[in-house]
Amino acid sequence: MQTPYHVLFVNDSASDSEKVGIALGSCSEEFELVEAKTLGDFETYLLQPDYAAVLVNLPVFDFQGTQAVARIQSALPGTPILLLTGPDTEWVALEAMRIGASGYLPKQPGYLERLPRCLQVAIDRGSLFEMKAQAERELIRSQTFNRAILDALTEHIAVLDQNGVILTVNDAWVRFAEKNGPIDTADVGPGTNYLDVCAKAADCGDRQARMALEGIQGILDGAIDSFSMEYPCHSPEEQRWFIISVTPIGEGFSGAVVVHTDITDRRIAEESLHQTRVQLDFTLRALSIGYWEWDLQTGEAYYSAEWKLQLGYDETEVTNHRESWKALLHPEDRESVVATMQEWSRSSLRTPLSALYRMLHKDGSYRKILCKASIQRDSTGKPLRMIGVHVDVTPGAHESED
Repeated sequence: MQTPYHVLFVNDSASDSEKVGIALGSCSEEFELVEAKTLGDFETYLLQPDYAAVLVNLPVFDFQGTQAVARIQSALPGTPILLLTGPDTEWVALEAMRIGASGYLPKQPGYLERLPRCLQVAIDRGSLFEMKAQAERELIRSQTFNRAILDALTEHIAVLDQNGVILTVNDAWVRFAEKNGPIDTADVGPGTNYLDVCAKAADCGDRQARMALEGIQGILDGAIDSFSMEYPCHSPEEQRWFIISVTPIGEGFSGAVVVHTDITDRRIAEESLHQTRVQLDFTLRALSIGYWEWDLQTGEAYYSAEWKLQLGYDETEVTNHRESWKALLHPEDRESVVATMQEWSRSSLRTPLSALYRMLHKDGSYRKILCKASIQRDSTGKPLRMIGVHVDVTPGAHESED
């Protein structure tokens, strides 16, 4: 891709406009910014399909959740999207990455110095995405394995025959082995049985190696269609996480493609979000307010320590699932409260929910609980997650705290 890179900057903050312009204008790479400062500009500029990337400063205009990202993906499919986030929009960035955004950069001290590099990485990954998909489909079709494309990928890739013997690896695989392995690079290169490598590590007590061995063997045996697993791979200098993905070569060929992808940035982002949640829990606990979240797609839930404590339970006594809350409802309240929650979550109403009901305390008594909740929706308005607070309003409930 030729420079200058044509970048659409979606932003309605005058102060950030100047800062970003200076940061990108002073770097060695050449970026040509086209700034959409209004919703009208945004829709007009989306009609120009020649952007190397789109930079979005969240929150922007009146978009909710991932609506801005979804609109960009619809108009400019395949274009890399990098998000600038503040403390209140980090969760939006994580949701956006799940639907295809390239990454995000928190607006913390030093972020402007990192911005050019992050934008360059997003552009590079975007330009390689189509080549990667093509390479994985055509990897085994010819004896050359399209080395130029394969070696351009940052993922560590190996192709195994039906017995688990490595047929070929890309440059990223070799570089990682040379930099990190105490063993000789030849021990994980072409001609080596990768199943034996995993078995050796598993015999030394490596649980992840045992799981990888079983997954790869399952692919080679035709017992499963795909296998993936996240695992830590820390070095003395840094903590790192990867995901191993294994798929059959397919199309008449026996064997498997093994891909190790660095997901360290994602894990760090998730840990940052976890720490934010911990801080929120701590603050709300001081106010005697419980906090909860429900994933409306899976039924999984999160209940803060204060939420559980108000009902007399410790951290381990309430399972993080919606059914746990349902089971603790007073039998006389359960049917009506559940129906109210379901009706509200499925409606198009944007107003918060307020409900009063009784819940079973560990001591056998029932506590009167005031619940207030709101819903996070996707760009189409589909409910994704319910978030709320929980307060014990039973008369005398907090007298011991005064």
